[in-house]
Amino acid sequence: MNSEALLPALPFPSERIQTARVSIGGRTLRFRHLREVDSLFDTLSPAELSDEKLPYYGELWPASIGLARWIGRRLELTGKRVLDLGCGVAVGGIAAALRGARVTLADYFEEALAFARHNAALNGAEGVRTLWLDWRDASFRERFEYILGCDVTYEARHHAPILDLIERCLEPGGAACFADPGRVTLERFVDAVRTRGLDLQREELGVQEAGERVRAIHILVVRFSARGGAAPSARSLLP
Repeated sequence: MNSEALLPALPFPSERIQTARVSIGGRTLRFRHLREVDSLFDTLSPAELSDEKLPYYGELWPASIGLARWIGRRLELTGKRVLDLGCGVAVGGIAAALRGARVTLADYFEEALAFARHNAALNGAEGVRTLWLDWRDASFRERFEYILGCDVTYEARHHAPILDLIERCLEPGGAACFADPGRVTLERFVDAVRTRGLDLQREELGVQEAGERVRAIHILVVRFSARGGAAPSARSLLP
């Protein structure tokens, strides 16, 4: 039997699917994603539009590639519990799983979870599970040593529930690592983090895929502030 037939099913016909090859940590990984998402906006109900339940999950975002590459250089994740929040096609979470983490791929869209399962199997990522999650749900209290977020802070109204989730679910000594392409809401998220009294370290890296311009990706590392002294640097998070 063709090995492709053994992969978890995707929620769209093959003609709407594209395969991208991405170099991460010295490996070439494959990610299936939608060729385009614009046509999906025409299918949204008024309720989905008012809730801004928008089908961005099908894109392969440069921020996710940036975070995946940063993870490969900076984090030792063997055996660590990791939440990929708003995982989409799961680039960041799969990169973490391939470094030995036990990863929960979480998203608000069932279609995103289907892409996540498919891409995890496609790349041989083990120790992963998928979870339907609304990050506004205050009853979710599972704990993780790392929380990842790739381009999830684009709406200012999401900042408070995302930070609430970090305060509930991040283990002491852990880190929430976000990647943002420099959207207009980036500095508002930075301000919201600092208003909470959380420690924030940031750096910038460039992402360039074949035939494209270099894109600046901002990496934000958020954690609980150290007590009784100055907060350690972001590098001290890394084993």
